[in-house]
Amino acid sequence: MNIGNRIRNKRIESGLSVIDLAKAVGVNRATIYRWENNESTPPKSAINAIAHILHTNASWLQGDLYSDGVNANWSESLIDKLYDDYNTLKDELIKKGYDVLDNDNLVQISALGVSYPGIIMEQLVENYRKYGADADLDLLTSPDLSHSAVRIPVLGDVAAGIPIEAIEDIIDYEEIPAEMATQGQYFGLRIKGDSMEPRICEGDVVIVRKQEDADSGDTVIACINGDSATCKRLIKYPDQIVLMPLNNKYDPIVFTMEDVQRTPLTIIGKVVELRGKF
Repeated sequence: MNIGNRIRNKRIESGLSVIDLAKAVGVNRATIYRWENNESTPPKSAINAIAHILHTNASWLQGDLYSDGVNANWSESLIDKLYDDYNTLKDELIKKGYDVLDNDNLVQISALGVSYPGIIMEQLVENYRKYGADADLDLLTSPDLSHSAVRIPVLGDVAAGIPIEAIEDIIDYEEIPAEMATQGQYFGLRIKGDSMEPRICEGDVVIVRKQEDADSGDTVIACINGDSATCKRLIKYPDQIVLMPLNNKYDPIVFTMEDVQRTPLTIIGKVVELRGKF
């Protein structure tokens, strides 16, 4: 199958007319007809645009796997099956809640709105080198997250009642292991003030797992009366809750159970890691 046939088949599969594709690529319909009839070859920029519009990748359209010609001994039908399986795998990942973004032979899988690189196509090719048409996709539908990283936003401020994902005060990003990111929603918070010195200093970043409660002794991000968040050690007593600073020049913030209801006190998350800044 040549590039013209691939474009035509994918266009029809996508429910697009020649005019639709021409408008999307920014050419006239006669050009699309010439490409589909193999009277001329699209330039690389057009191939990339077509691949994006037709939800495929440039390598499949060109019938290539890699530029070093490793597909020289591969049958055309095997290459087609490889890319069919590639698209099947993408669908499986999407069903599992991942956002999958094509980047030629590589795939980026996005978690929490942040991308980390994957090697899905390379894994498929290796599978096909070993097993040919009998290659099994099962092992590839659960990506290995152990060596990947996810970027999370570092916030300058957090207030009670505002969803973390809605906060626009993003001042930086930090990376956490992708495997860790599957265990909850995380964000970074830049510390203001010196109430947690000497352990946590102003300007340091703490990594926070979003949760509405924590155990006594945990360091938490809490909001009082809906104001901006504060970082304190949480101490629970049968009749009191205390937000304890580490710096002894500050007094503990003590709440009776009635205070907790009246004030109110809101736990935003638990601090799980400190990223000291110099």
